[in-house]
Amino acid sequence: MIGKNAVVELKDPPGSLLFRLGAFPGGSQSLLDRIPSDLPGVYSWYRAFDYPDDPESLFTHLMRDIDAPKFIERSGAIKPYYDVTIRSKSWFSDGKRDSLRTAVEDPAFRQGLISTLNLAVLLQAPLYIGKAIDLRQRIGTHLKEGSTLRERLNQASVDLDRTLLLLLPNPLIGLDRESELADLKNEPDEEAEGCLEEDEVAPTGHEELYEEIYSRLFNPQFTIRLG
Repeated sequence: MIGKNAVVELKDPPGSLLFRLGAFPGGSQSLLDRIPSDLPGVYSWYRAFDYPDDPESLFTHLMRDIDAPKFIERSGAIKPYYDVTIRSKSWFSDGKRDSLRTAVEDPAFRQGLISTLNLAVLLQAPLYIGKAIDLRQRIGTHLKEGSTLRERLNQASVDLDRTLLLLLPNPLIGLDRESELADLKNEPDEEAEGCLEEDEVAPTGHEELYEEIYSRLFNPQFTIRLG
């Protein structure tokens, strides 16, 4: 049962963990104590919709998240004449806003909506997917104040400290530790994510493909570079 527990241990694959960062009394950094050292694997971040049951507060939170950007703004060239920018836009009409404001006054509607959104991790695309030879170290880097991922999500009104984090251990990712550690030192702008430009060739073995495959299949909304 996912519910609103701070930590949910999944049975398959063994060792998989789902964290609700907003449920840790000591703050999101507390979750690092639940991650074993030197554990390799894949991780993904999701929006958490921990809404209040009060009608007015629920409406405010819903509209904030409905109107928030759903992906990071991107710019590029259409050669030879054009530069284009793509940004998220919420086309939620005034009529639908009025309908929602009325609906949240209904206790049955509120209960059904809040109960469903407790399972939001099953209903949405990930915000971000990564892989790491040491999940504890990598997640700690993302959680630091001013981290690239934290700032990227802030642009879309997503508070990293109130998200969901899924960890999936995978021992194969740790096969070429020396090579990936070298990658980490050379990638300061991406918080040592070990990312590759789209046209680059992965310098290590098959384990490099995990992040690439997951990103292309699940379309994480705030990943800038794939792989």
